[in-house]
Amino acid sequence: MEADRQKPDGRLVFWAVYGAVILALLRQVPSAESLSALMFNDDIMRLVEVRDWLGGQGWGDLMQYRMGVDGTLMHWSRLVDAPIAGIIWLAGRILPASGAEAVAMVLWPLALAGAFLAAMRAGGRALGGPVAGNFALLLGALAMLATQKFDAGSLDHHNVQLLAVVLATGALMRAEPSLKSGALAGLAGAVSLAVGLEAILFVAVMALYVALKWAVSGSRNEALGFSAAFALGLAGLYIGLRPDFSATAFRCDAFGADLAGIGIIGAGGLWLLARAAGGRGVWLRLLLVAGLGAAVLGYAYFLAPACLANPLDQLSPDVARLWLGQVEEAQSLWTYVRLNGGANAGLLLSPLIAMGVAAWLAFDRKLAARALLLLALVAVGYGMTLYQNRGMSFLMVLMVLPVSAMLARHYLAYKAGAQAAGLGVLALMLLAIPDVPTLAYMAAQKDEPMQARTQALAQSGASCTLPSAFAPLAGLPAGMVASSADLGAGLLAYTPHRVLNANFHRNQAGLQAGIDLARAPLSGLPERLAALGVDYLVFCPSDPWLLSLAPEGIWARLYEGDPPPYLTPVLAGGLVVYQFTYAKEP
Repeated sequence: MEADRQKPDGRLVFWAVYGAVILALLRQVPSAESLSALMFNDDIMRLVEVRDWLGGQGWGDLMQYRMGVDGTLMHWSRLVDAPIAGIIWLAGRILPASGAEAVAMVLWPLALAGAFLAAMRAGGRALGGPVAGNFALLLGALAMLATQKFDAGSLDHHNVQLLAVVLATGALMRAEPSLKSGALAGLAGAVSLAVGLEAILFVAVMALYVALKWAVSGSRNEALGFSAAFALGLAGLYIGLRPDFSATAFRCDAFGADLAGIGIIGAGGLWLLARAAGGRGVWLRLLLVAGLGAAVLGYAYFLAPACLANPLDQLSPDVARLWLGQVEEAQSLWTYVRLNGGANAGLLLSPLIAMGVAAWLAFDRKLAARALLLLALVAVGYGMTLYQNRGMSFLMVLMVLPVSAMLARHYLAYKAGAQAAGLGVLALMLLAIPDVPTLAYMAAQKDEPMQARTQALAQSGASCTLPSAFAPLAGLPAGMVASSADLGAGLLAYTPHRVLNANFHRNQAGLQAGIDLARAPLSGLPERLAALGVDYLVFCPSDPWLLSLAPEGIWARLYEGDPPPYLTPVLAGGLVVYQFTYAKEP
């Protein structure tokens, strides 16, 4: 009993770390203006979607009517809109609309951060005991800060996906798997897919792991729980969310009928196998799992072939090269590191160390299966990130669990008198923590107070993305705006206007139209603008993207202050606005 009283209270450790994380995140938010400055393109677009729903747009209606040539059917889930809208609605009972939204921008990511840290600690504890749990809590907090997905203003769905992946992985780390742990993993996987498909490869690896583990061991509780929760979760979410992408080219870039069918067939098949074939031999079970996999792939190949390809492959060559090629998330890790002054360079090495640690842990028979799962997950995350750095956040987070388990071993050995083990702890802390160089780079960038940076940008007129920059444009009569895609989300959020193009791949028609406008001969431009219903041309003087599309096009004329007669200057001194009046240039 005395020894138990001397052990540190895990709850106190958790609340201490969570409190430090809250302070670190809130430090970035000295004002409402700087809060908006923290939001990325997808966060702003999520706010637009939530506003539209609160304003009366239907639950099943995901059309963004103000974006694109004829509107754009978005693929984001109401599953994320709902809690954000709930916070805004409740806060709006006592605060003005802007204040209620600010509350949601802070409260929602902070709440997810707490759940994420708790899930991280639970996963580490399940894998390597209380000490590993505390290491996972600490390293998970560092990884979370490095991803920036839980910062104030993070309304995008990536933080929900990270939480779901950590919950599912942690549940599969249990030394004694059960129906309950399998069901938690399956349900978390289903939620992850319903929210977005960035984590689909990780969910597929987990499903394969559960199936192979059942085939090899014959123990069926985890497989039954996972498969039932995954299938029922997908079915329930499909019925509740009612996503319909049947009329679009991008049918498989989000959770819809095709992907729900693939997942339900696979999970339902595994449940039947685990129920009926548990007493069969190992080789027969492996053969049955292989047959199930072939059936699922066959279903996808014949009924939903697009789901076996990268949805972004459906982009037109112009949009893929001139727009997607400039999107940071779509760049390879090496390109990202090279273009950003060495940011995230540690991720070229640290995943290899984490994979080595997982491989080493796999030699422990008690940990072998779970360590191999972690090895596969980190390897998939590393491969994704090398190809496109959109997998970076998942990679940072998934590295934590194997490293935490190994750190716990070194630490306990050190406490037992093995002094050299302390060097092992130090080496791992420096090399395999989720990217120490990233954290150092971010700290250097954020040393100056956010408020001072925001005020300096606003005073110099260099910032075209703050709400104040859009205020003059918001006072003009509502119309269609042609602009850089980078301004699209802000125009939707802070003005009543429609936008031709914005940074979303489903807006392919609008993106292509924007590229065509930039490259069009000036002689036929009025007819083209009139056909698209364009009322305003808007650009930021510091944005080079429009010029890069066509150095001799209309945007070059506007940047030089030499507009054709059918474009009348309306605003300057921040965003530059020209109004279009249909008349052929003489």
